[in-house]
Order: sequence, then C-alpha cells, then structure tokens
Amino acid sequence: MEAVSALGKMALQYSHPHFYGDEPFQVVYGRAPPSLADYIPGAITLHAVESVLLDRTDVLHNLKNILHKAQTTMKEIADQKWAPHHFHEGDLVFVKLRPYR
Repeated sequence: MEAVSALGKMALQYSHPHFYGDEPFQVVYGRAPPSLADYIPGAITLHAVESVLLDRTDVLHNLKNILHKAQTTMKEIADQKWAPHHFHEGDLVFVKLRPYR
C-alpha cells in the first residue's frame, strides 16, 4: 500500500507542469537546494577547521570553473550546428516530433 501511494505521489508530482521551471535538485528532493555560505578567511580561530574550509572554498571555486568551461564548450558545439531558417506563410515544412527523447 505504501509503495502504491509513493508511486502515485511521484506520478502526480512529475505529471504536473509546475516542476518544469524548478532546479533538478528541487524536482528530485521536493525542496530548494542547500546554500553554501562563503567562508571568510580568519573568521575561525581553529587552524584545522580553517584549513578544511579554505580547501572546501578552493574545491568549489575549481568546480565552478570546470562547469563553466564545460557549459561554454557545449554551447560552442551546439552553435556550430545551428543555422537560421526563414519561413513564410504557406511554406510547407516537415516537423519531426520526438516525444520520448
């Protein structure tokens, strides 16, 4: 019974169009993603904790740079395949629909 209600809840959640504008984390977990506060150097007196937080800040900065580079590369590749199309009223066009992609 519990599995059926979980499946029903998931089907209702994903069939309703309100989740389309949400972030993937919010779609999966049903809440906003946790925010990571920036660490201000010198705010903590314990050297071990400060070094861990500084390392975390460096890792997050590197991950953001890698993600930005990957997104830029993907956009450049996608833009290479793009071509402008101009249609006028009465033109016949072939529309290829792929609903399960």
